[in-house]
Amino acid sequence: MKRFVSVALALVAVGIFALPASSFGAATVTPVLIVTPVTPFQVGADETCGGVVGILSGTDTIAGQTVETDTGFHFAGTDTFVYRIDYANGSYQVGSQSEQISFNANPLHGVVTITGALLEKGTLYDANGNLIGYERFNNVFHTTIVDGTAIVDFSKGFLSCR
Repeated sequence: MKRFVSVALALVAVGIFALPASSFGAATVTPVLIVTPVTPFQVGADETCGGVVGILSGTDTIAGQTVETDTGFHFAGTDTFVYRIDYANGSYQVGSQSEQISFNANPLHGVVTITGALLEKGTLYDANGNLIGYERFNNVFHTTIVDGTAIVDFSKGFLSCR
């Protein structure tokens, strides 16, 4: 799932830096809505509660707003990913993750911060559609970059399967 965080942040960064320059002292507020189908890809056994390789697909939606001023850019919003993982034995997992994201960039001082909190919930089913169990993943992260160098970078996550 970390791949989606990276993709989402890249999309937000591209959208923010593509905004037109604002007038001195004025703030330009722009709503953001980006919906992206995720091309199916393989997820490793260590990334799944089933402990087996699966094929993940879904839809990623970023919604929020940017604020641009003469001193920098700010994005606040939510990245929601709705997915399905299909396993070779016919079992599958459906779920969603919702992540609150904040992105700040001050090009005058060369400082960028990215902060977020994620909650993912999934439900596992056998090949016949019978409930097997639940998956839950919580994560918080923060990165501060000064002049292109990460000076603070942490991610604390917890995965539970039952």
